Amino acid sequence: MVLLATGAVFGLYLPNTPDNVWKSGINQTGDALEKVVTTATEPSKLDSYKSSEISGTADVTYDSQNFTGEFTSKFDQSTSDSGLEVNFKDGSGKAAKVTAKLLTTLAKDSNYPDIYLQVTGMKALGLDSFIPSLTTYDGKWILIDSKYLESVGATYLSGSDNNQKQVTSTDIAAAAQAAAKVTNEYLLTTDSEKAVLTQESFVGKETIGEVKTYHYKVSLNQDHATDYCVALGNAMLSTEAYKKISGATDKEIANTKKELGSSCKDSIKDELKSSDTFDLWIDKSYKLVYKVRVTDSKGSYGEVGQRYMGGNNLTLFSNIHDTERKADSKITVGTNLKTNETSGEYIEKSTGSNPYDIKVTLKAKPSTESVTITKPSPVTPIQEVLTKLNGLFNSI
Repeated sequence: MVLLATGAVFGLYLPNTPDNVWKSGINQTGDALEKVVTTATEPSKLDSYKSSEISGTADVTYDSQNFTGEFTSKFDQSTSDSGLEVNFKDGSGKAAKVTAKLLTTLAKDSNYPDIYLQVTGMKALGLDSFIPSLTTYDGKWILIDSKYLESVGATYLSGSDNNQKQVTSTDIAAAAQAAAKVTNEYLLTTDSEKAVLTQESFVGKETIGEVKTYHYKVSLNQDHATDYCVALGNAMLSTEAYKKISGATDKEIANTKKELGSSCKDSIKDELKSSDTFDLWIDKSYKLVYKVRVTDSKGSYGEVGQRYMGGNNLTLFSNIHDTERKADSKITVGTNLKTNETSGEYIEKSTGSNPYDIKVTLKAKPSTESVTITKPSPVTPIQEVLTKLNGLFNSI
């Protein structure tokens, strides 16, 4: 009996005390973050995204008007085929529809694609009242060719912009891994020498939906937050992604790094107070941070979190509650780490003086098939369209 009691204490009770759950939850979340980012940015994973299919829907109701839409897109490294349909209905029941098609093709060794655009239903938007000449292209294919794009692009790529280079998926992956590593080191750790988060108190055990959690009040260590800011800044400035996007020289990057200490300290001091607290919940089952909530004095709040239920599926979410506008919004993104299929949903609703409902969905998945298109014919060069529009505006 003594052995059983001792085993129960060490096996069940001690691991689930508030302090131990706090330590396990914070540290394991940091380790999980690094693992997820590393897995998601493996070369084989990145290659799978080069050919993908994306689809989405939207449904908006405001002031007795309703807008619905559908979007589809298939693309690989050289070709894309996209379509959009939008339906309008006003309070009287009057309906209208606009559709758009977009095709692109990138020739080998070219930096600019040929783009084909077709819009049908422009009169439904009332454009014929403002730009009559534009509606003459209703339903017609417009070509924005690579030579035109190159001539336009050359006028903008001048001076320091010439130092900019194309960012690769490998560059983005390296930047994400660097950010995750620093975040694990400072933000998602209980190391007393580095931890940004400080547990102020244990509120209690709470069940949120189906999730059993431990609820804590948390504050931020300003000195460690400054160290985190500097470390993260240094890590990002050292990436190839930053160098290519900014076009900055090594000397310019070195000077920016020197200024990080003072700029981080000032921003942390201005934005954060050591007395400020927020709420953090840790999932009892998986010992991972479930969500974090920041609440203002009027009761409005914003929160971000994740829901892991084992296996390869991971769900991220963000909720905002605005008491003054009587509005609530929610973003949910779910992904399968094995298949790389992702789905997302955005919902916002207000019951205030100007009520509205918004719902947007998105699905994305890798594809093993190459995308093929048939180049439209006949086409109208974009230069002709721009010339006609320019003449119209000059005559006004």
